[in-house]
Amino acid sequence: MILISLLGRGQKALRGEYGYESVVYTSNVSEEKIETPYVGEAIAHFFRPQLTEVHIVGTRQSMWNLLLRHSTVDVESRPILDGVTAAALAEWDQFVIEGKGNPAIEKLEAALSAFWEIPTRCHFVPPGITAAERLEVERELAPLIRQNSEIALDIMHGFRFQPMLIRDIVIAECRAKQARLKHVFYGALEMPDPETGFRP
Repeated sequence: MILISLLGRGQKALRGEYGYESVVYTSNVSEEKIETPYVGEAIAHFFRPQLTEVHIVGTRQSMWNLLLRHSTVDVESRPILDGVTAAALAEWDQFVIEGKGNPAIEKLEAALSAFWEIPTRCHFVPPGITAAERLEVERELAPLIRQNSEIALDIMHGFRFQPMLIRDIVIAECRAKQARLKHVFYGALEMPDPETGFRP
């Protein structure tokens, strides 16, 4: 099964900060739980045995820098960063926050593949506001859905209407290629369990 997961800037971006709130997610298929700011990570964790690959989709302004930081920095066991990691994080910070530079996406994909223990690819797409941008999003996503494949789609994050646009593209590609959209996921951040605080 192929997981397509959307990455946005996070709700905190509205206040001049970046990132998602770290919460504890639970699965309705097991007793497992995982704390993470990225629902895509929770989905990858719960469905790891079924997943063959993960594709993360976001704009250039999505929080790629924080996703890299989350997957490479272990503050408890490695409080001091090595020079290579620090330089990579600084490069991605500059790319996302200031819109400068062009860091190697392959290094980000390698870090995420190792962290999630699933082959992971990252895809930049435009917001999809104009017809030309929508075609560009479609061109980027179409190759991800292969003939007779099974797809899981995480639409928790993304730029406003973008999750619906991507959902429509995935559905159309599945129909054209006899693929199956097996799951559509949404992490319910605003629906904590009243006793545990866990999010479904």
